[in-house]
Amino acid sequence: MIIKLDLPLSSKELASLFNQELLIDRKIEYIVTSSKEARYNSLFIALSGKNTDGDAYLDEAKSNGALTLSAKRADADIYIDSVERALLKIANHYKSKLTSLKYTVAITGSVGKTTTKNLLERMLSSKYKTHATFGNYNNFLGCAHTILTSPKNTEILIIEAGMNHKGELADISKAIAPDISIITNIGNAHVGNFSSKEEIAKAKMEIMIGMRDGKTIIPYGEPLLSDINGAITYSITDSNANCYLKPLDIGADGSSFDLHTPHGSLYGLKITLVGEHILNSIAACAAVLDSIMPGAEEIKQGINNTDGTETRGRFIKINGLTVFDDSYSSSPEAVKAVLKRLSLISGIKSAVLGDMLELGESSEALHEDIGRELFKYGFYRLFAFGKYADSICRGAINAGMKKENVFLNYDLNHPELTANQILKNCTEGELILVKASHEIKAERIIKSIENQ
Repeated sequence: MIIKLDLPLSSKELASLFNQELLIDRKIEYIVTSSKEARYNSLFIALSGKNTDGDAYLDEAKSNGALTLSAKRADADIYIDSVERALLKIANHYKSKLTSLKYTVAITGSVGKTTTKNLLERMLSSKYKTHATFGNYNNFLGCAHTILTSPKNTEILIIEAGMNHKGELADISKAIAPDISIITNIGNAHVGNFSSKEEIAKAKMEIMIGMRDGKTIIPYGEPLLSDINGAITYSITDSNANCYLKPLDIGADGSSFDLHTPHGSLYGLKITLVGEHILNSIAACAAVLDSIMPGAEEIKQGINNTDGTETRGRFIKINGLTVFDDSYSSSPEAVKAVLKRLSLISGIKSAVLGDMLELGESSEALHEDIGRELFKYGFYRLFAFGKYADSICRGAINAGMKKENVFLNYDLNHPELTANQILKNCTEGELILVKASHEIKAERIIKSIENQ
């Protein structure tokens, strides 16, 4: 990773953040995590991961002229306790130098973060200079990256923040210091790392720790978030919410709806985006807009700006088939949302469903449930891929799917087996959803279809 700072920092300025002194006085224009990208005016961060140890390359980074930061090597120019927290602290300091910044919005939740972030960026960019998280780069490194890549004229900063364990969002929130926080929902994603959904909710609420006098936006009627005082609520089903979006029509080619906010109402709005999950995210975004630029016409302009927004997933034409690649991540809620969305499209629909990870003791039951949901939404064939293929298939068959339309592949090392099953059984024009947790690498199935 290499980050070019639009607002350079000085070496002494960086050292002082950690109560240290440096005799070296140098302008730092780049932050790098690869020693090969290290240069005279850069700070090398010695990150360690599953497959690499940044401290092993500290000497190379020094020889290339970079200043160095490490939590393991006392001979680094800046020696700290935690590289992760140090990087977030640097990001927070950089954010304080963004003199044009008006609002920072943090988005977290079990599902819907990236869609909400993408829509909000489009809606706010109609009036403000916005900068947002790239893709779904939402861990501590991604959040720091978003801040540090902010142009100096940024007015609205939108940061998607994810977490796997307790305490992660607390550190991220302190660095982000959000003015507005959105919690999209409390679902089963990462439930294997927590004792209950109540614990997941507590971890999600850590996003508010770095807030001072900000506003928190939550879905109306979520009991696990009921302890948040003064929250702004949104809904597409309950008119008691502060921001209520009433769906009028959701078709394959677009959606129409009315929108009611504390500062005004809009009627008969139309967008080319499809799906209840899209409207739910727009309702959350409307709550943000109503907070920072209240007024029906400005909100309408923002909503009109969402057409053409890249939400999650993409359609690919391969060998007469239409593949919807949604293989970037998965959770029970995310699968159900995309099934509901694709059910609006006419024609034969099938699905490749792979393992959803970090679900703990609930894994088999939750995989079986999405098999049932698949049949419920009118999908004709199932190609199950991974350790929990049996559970997914059992759910689909018990719900009514014909056994001859159900195919299994337990071997994650051979995605081509699933590709062969698809090519032998699917018909021209068929729509095929591909959905699994990122670590399953279900996109290999799509690549194998292309290669054949």
